[in-house]
Amino acid sequence: MGLYDDENNEGICDCLDLIGEQAKSELRSIFSDDTGVCHQQHTQGPCEYGQWFVLKNTPQCEPAPEGCPTDGRHIYWNPDPLMDKKCWEIWSQGPCEEGQLIHLAQDKEELQDLKKY
Repeated sequence: MGLYDDENNEGICDCLDLIGEQAKSELRSIFSDDTGVCHQQHTQGPCEYGQWFVLKNTPQCEPAPEGCPTDGRHIYWNPDPLMDKKCWEIWSQGPCEEGQLIHLAQDKEELQDLKKY
């Protein structure tokens, strides 16, 4: 965890931000109120077996998609919202054109806005 200034210039503790290449290839950690520590997204984290820890407005546990590892290096996504989502490894070609790789654009508002590299 790190100490950050909030909008009132008061200190708050939060999970450390990822920077550089690490931010493109790893999912940010998110804070769990249940455990009081940060856990990497899309890992089991504080969740029960067969679930992964995700951020959807609030941090929560949800069933991990069948066949998708809970290792923090896979996402469940499809660039076409009209098609079924699939499990993809970050920093692989996935559904991207040849020569492009899946990477992440992460900030505090849009933690899983996926982009092509």
